Amino acid sequence: RYGLIHGVPNILGALKDCNIKASFAAVMGGESGLVDLLKYRGGERGLMGGSKIPLTDRMRMAIMPVNFAEEQKETLQRITREGHTLGVHGWRHRPWTRALGEIDVGGHVRLATEKYRQLFGVNPKHFVSPGFKVNLKVLEALDENGYEFASDLPGEKPFTPQAGGRRFKCVQVPVTLKAEDTSPLTEHYALQGIPDDEITRKIADEVI
Repeated sequence: RYGLIHGVPNILGALKDCNIKASFAAVMGGESGLVDLLKYRGGERGLMGGSKIPLTDRMRMAIMPVNFAEEQKETLQRITREGHTLGVHGWRHRPWTRALGEIDVGGHVRLATEKYRQLFGVNPKHFVSPGFKVNLKVLEALDENGYEFASDLPGEKPFTPQAGGRRFKCVQVPVTLKAEDTSPLTEHYALQGIPDDEITRKIADEVI
């Protein structure tokens, strides 16, 4: 929610200035409330995942979580209106990243897909797993829900993954800008306390 309000409009403005098209993916189930925060506490980043979101917003999230995909629908619609693509980034981030082996993965993907269809009137074409965390059930769910491409796995070029004795239809566009712990580089560097300008330089070096 914080990113959609304060970040995405600025990103869209920069992309327009540079005449660049991009792919976005949004969580469809909104924020995790107190129940999720307490239930899925694994990892080393603390209750709120090491987030730099202001304390007032974090407190509000725990007590009154909102579905920011619904609330910020206009911003999400602007993404596609300006020629970018908008995909699905799961149902809720925390259960997926903290307990992928325990949750109903197929159910999460179905809920996210249905919410996207409800909000935008079309079927989503691409999926990005929260935290880039993926297993066999994720690959199965993407095929079952008709996704055309995803960005979860490493590689040198797009490919259709083969696992569990079968080849899947959903094409994987390899992820290259992630840390060894699978977190996005921006988040990885931010959690180290590195200033934004230096993070930008580091990622630019990775791209080049």
